[in-house]
Amino acid sequence: MAKELLQKEYAGPNGWTIWAVEGRIDTLTAETAYAFGEELVQKNAKTVLDMQEMDYLSSAGLRCLLRLFKLAKKEGKGAVLTGQSAEPGFESP
Repeated sequence: MAKELLQKEYAGPNGWTIWAVEGRIDTLTAETAYAFGEELVQKNAKTVLDMQEMDYLSSAGLRCLLRLFKLAKKEGKGAVLTGQSAEPGFESP
C-alpha cells in the first residue's frame, strides 16, 4: 500500500519557507504537490523543499518540481532542494 503524501509548511531561518514533504510524489500525487508548492512559491520570496522524508519521486514528481522551479525563476523567487538521499533508490512503484 502506497504511503500518503504529507506536506507541511513552516518558517525557516533567514526568511526561507520550508516545504517538508513526506511520502511519494508520483502520478497520483503530483498535481496535489504542485498546487501546494505553487501556493508557497507565489506567496514567499524563498522556498526550500525538504526531501528528507520523501520515499519516492517518479518522473511525474520530477516534472512537478521542474514546473515549480521554472515558476520561481519566472517570478524572481528563490527555490532550492535539501535532504535528498545520497543513494538512489530502486524501489518499484
